[in-house]
Amino acid sequence: GMTPVEAVAACTGQAAEYLLGAGAPIGRLKAGLEADLIGVKGNPLQDLSLLRNVRLVVRSGRIHRGPADLHEGSV
Repeated sequence: GMTPVEAVAACTGQAAEYLLGAGAPIGRLKAGLEADLIGVKGNPLQDLSLLRNVRLVVRSGRIHRGPADLHEGSV
């Protein structure tokens, strides 16, 4: 099996690289770049089960704190 770090990498940056191409500006947090993020309490690289309780999503520069917030036409 995969380590937690390998699993997170496989379903995030590596998946985006496969879908968007190797030269795509992905996997970086830097001023001027776009990023979609999730926030969890704790370190999912140590405990993948934390990904079951997402506390917030940042998508297209907007912070969403719950399912209703994501579905109110803001995405």
